[in-house]
Amino acid sequence: MGMDSPYIIMISSQKGGVGKTTVAVNLAVALRLDKYKVLLVDADYLNPSVGFILGLENINTGIRSVLNGKSSLENAISVHAPTGLHVLGGELSYDSDTLKPDELANLMVQLKASKYDFIVIDTPPGFYPKEVVDNISEALIVSTPEMASVVSAVRLAHKYEKKSLRHTLLLNMVKGKRYELSIEEIEDTYGTRVGAIIPLDEIVPISSSERIPAFIYGKRSEFVGGISKLAGLYSGQPLAMPKSRHGIFVRLFSLFKRKRGIPSFEVK
Repeated sequence: MGMDSPYIIMISSQKGGVGKTTVAVNLAVALRLDKYKVLLVDADYLNPSVGFILGLENINTGIRSVLNGKSSLENAISVHAPTGLHVLGGELSYDSDTLKPDELANLMVQLKASKYDFIVIDTPPGFYPKEVVDNISEALIVSTPEMASVVSAVRLAHKYEKKSLRHTLLLNMVKGKRYELSIEEIEDTYGTRVGAIIPLDEIVPISSSERIPAFIYGKRSEFVGGISKLAGLYSGQPLAMPKSRHGIFVRLFSLFKRKRGIPSFEVK
């Protein structure tokens, strides 16, 4: 692969409802079926949902147990039998404990010392604690092609740039409708090219209801085609995403102007 091993991909978004967990699960499955050793981590501490998509909803030992020292990483991992994917799931709990920096740091040490090729971490919306962000290889930012979602993605990318963290933008649930932002508008605002595009596909809710990852359930679907291309970026070589030559506010202001029909001007 020519990459760090394990290569740790954090699936992130600033806004909820963009299909982040679905992308995380199916990317992990796609990489696993490409013969890589993959660990999928459900790091949405309060609202874990990876297990529901995989049919592993009755996990009793998972990320909470590792964080609080009640279990080792190895003993907390479940195996998704149909694919052989390893999963560090989220235990369902009514507790609202906050994440402790020392526990997160210890988890990242264990993950980085593991023998996996890829570790895919599903996170809740927002900027995750620095103990995680400082120790990952890349952030995959999931957005939909709507204004609010793209603006949120750009803000999140700006935070990652301050950390000198590689980030890639994925557009999910793309319908190809006129009311959506165009790829050109999105790339101009984000500051570089879109890494992957995943079409809206009814196979996703259907597969979720069956507790089977869409990548397995709908092999010839448009969704699977998009996930396959995304996985190919990592099984080959992840995109090195250059920083934009303009600041975040210039990019966002330019987008708002274009959508309102205000003549644009060249920023020197």
